[in-house]
Amino acid sequence: MSLKLPLGHAAAIAAALCVLLVLISGALVTTAATFTPPYSSDLISTGTHAHAGEYLGAAVLAIFLLVAFKEPAARGLAVALGAIVILEGFPGGPSPVPGAANVPGLLHAVMAQVLFAGTVAVVILTAPAWKRAPEHVADYGWPSLRSLAVLLPVLVLTQVFLGAAFRQRVSGLMPHIIGAMLVALLILIVCAFTLQQCPTHKILRASAKTLMVATFTQIFLGISAFTVRAMPKTDANAVLGFTAAHVAVGALTLAASIVLSMQIRRNVVPKGTIVPSAP
Repeated sequence: MSLKLPLGHAAAIAAALCVLLVLISGALVTTAATFTPPYSSDLISTGTHAHAGEYLGAAVLAIFLLVAFKEPAARGLAVALGAIVILEGFPGGPSPVPGAANVPGLLHAVMAQVLFAGTVAVVILTAPAWKRAPEHVADYGWPSLRSLAVLLPVLVLTQVFLGAAFRQRVSGLMPHIIGAMLVALLILIVCAFTLQQCPTHKILRASAKTLMVATFTQIFLGISAFTVRAMPKTDANAVLGFTAAHVAVGALTLAASIVLSMQIRRNVVPKGTIVPSAP
């Protein structure tokens, strides 16, 4: 079996990795700015993050142009994400006033999360598996899987927004904690419904399990990030590591929720629809 990937698909994977690296860099810079005095190093600095965004952003923009030309199924999304890359070029670093709310930084961080999740969606749309016929299963539960698939990424994105709002001092920690509990419960429900209703569907089962693993990892990292910051003697490296990991896995969780939603909308047909054969 040949392991050669289509050009558009391979390029989309590279773009997703580039966006994730820049996103992690931004999380490190934002976290470093919260220390008193601010944590500083050659690797973790606003300048390093800006340069990474410039070079990798240019590469990602070129990849989206390539995808738009070669992959009709992903053309519209690639163009929209290219526009986000350009918008991300505007400054969105730490607040110039220490401890003050940073709304531009919040918008910058949320757009980065959307950009990564959208790029992962492009990876799915350009994959050879997406070009094959879907394996249909009937939607028979309540609430329906198809309706939950619409709601799920919206609420996960809301939770990502609340996390970024806390890090940028636009809101407190409590909305983020409450949101985490509610969104984790919704994810558990959607994944459980998927595994129960589609027990033999390989793609849906894999997508649901991936989302569950990402969610539980994200919860662990969130607790860890809060714990190391609240300790009497704060270890800057531990805070930076756990916070950056929390942001990165949050991006992966949002992306996984979108992938599961895409696969549900593609493979699960509305209740009452006749399914020719089970997968």
